[in-house]
Amino acid sequence: MSASGTSNFPFVFRVVDIIPHDDSIESNQNSEPSIAVNPVNPMQMFAGSFGPEGSTLNHNTFFLSTDGGATWSSFGTLDDDDKSIAWKTDGSAILVTPLLDGPIDTYSVTVTDSGFGSAINHYVGSNNNDQPWVRTGPSDHVYVAFNDLGASGGKTASVNVSVSGGTSPTTVTLDRIGGSAPGAAQDDPAVRLAVNGSRVYAVFDRWTGTVENDANGQRYNSQLVIVRSDNGGADGFTALGGGGNGVTAATHIGVFADAQNTPLTIGQERIAGGDIAIAVDPNNANHVVVAYTDAPGNNGAGVVQLVVTESFNGGVSGRRKSARPPRAGPASRA
Repeated sequence: MSASGTSNFPFVFRVVDIIPHDDSIESNQNSEPSIAVNPVNPMQMFAGSFGPEGSTLNHNTFFLSTDGGATWSSFGTLDDDDKSIAWKTDGSAILVTPLLDGPIDTYSVTVTDSGFGSAINHYVGSNNNDQPWVRTGPSDHVYVAFNDLGASGGKTASVNVSVSGGTSPTTVTLDRIGGSAPGAAQDDPAVRLAVNGSRVYAVFDRWTGTVENDANGQRYNSQLVIVRSDNGGADGFTALGGGGNGVTAATHIGVFADAQNTPLTIGQERIAGGDIAIAVDPNNANHVVVAYTDAPGNNGAGVVQLVVTESFNGGVSGRRKSARPPRAGPASRA
């Protein structure tokens, strides 16, 4: 559908439902879509989300557009619980990193391929991984952040660094301090990346103490940690902070609510470990922005804020820009 512009909004905004009706029966508010745009040809786009439940649970379809999103075609399917998508920086291929059960696979495809074929990498590690998040850099560098739930001491925020297009990665533990909250034994599931040349940032939330754990969801005393690499990951992401352990960009109350219609959700939309984002200025590698959630107040207060913090010195220090409550729209099905 489209919304015509008004005097306050002089543009046309198109919304296209790319998922066929028969594949649009997911009812657990779990659709978790992903999309990536070719950096050298923005008319080419690649997207995916969770498909129908039942006998085809985890059998999820991916879609390709070559006309700026006006039309979409089915590219192929993968079995996955989580996934992320990124284009190579030269636009030559699309990387998809699905996770199923424990291992993380990496697929490399092009717009002319007829499907996924075989994975170029199969990462097992502890075989208890979560939330892969792929980003790419020059010189065929590929970074896959994830949460290693098999790690000890709550030091679960991790990243795989490949210098060969996604194959033969080296695993780096980003959280070298740990200190997870009792009952959680992990960092927040989301570990996110931003890349500018050989400068690579990663952000994660270290849960240090339990504030609330009830039917509404969980809240944790949290440290928002930013780490950095200045040479494409070869330094083990130790370029920032005392001892190379990164800097705490904020202390706040993190939230994990795998539920619906509670004070800690946005209506039927859960807040469950996908609530961190980071971006680096393509024209200034020292300018980085991080968004995260904060849930202050007493149990049941229902205060969930989106906070943005910004740094102009490579993450060494920053300033809090804003805190706004997310808006819950009408209940919908993915």
